[in-house]
Amino acid sequence: MTNQDDFQIVDAWINYSKFHIRITKAINHVLMEHYHVGLTDFYFLYYLGESPENELQQSELQTLTQLSPSALSRMVSRLKEYKGVTILEKKPLPQDKRGYTIKLTESGKKLLKELITTLETNLNASLSKDDITHIYSLSTD
Repeated sequence: MTNQDDFQIVDAWINYSKFHIRITKAINHVLMEHYHVGLTDFYFLYYLGESPENELQQSELQTLTQLSPSALSRMVSRLKEYKGVTILEKKPLPQDKRGYTIKLTESGKKLLKELITTLETNLNASLSKDDITHIYSLSTD
């Protein structure tokens, strides 16, 4: 029989995974309930919002979101007009007509700010002080 102390890192990883899954599900629920967007949509918008000039190339977004080209294309088509408002601009790359850039419009920036504010409010209200401290301790930025 193996000594249980040999599995401390595995136990810690399992507990971290449970914590991550719980928060991810909660965030996704809040986003869907209030805005009808999922967590992957939020990541997509967040990465655009954090990029210089709120614009990224298709290939960069694929890497960040881990989406296939077709899944990313479907996401862009679905989110471009969000609730009747244009939140994304899609432009072909001058050097490669197969690729394109995606940029948040002013309306997109406003939506992203609302999403972040809603998530901040909900997470601060629902997480314990220890959970929040733990999340901050994992941040490398």
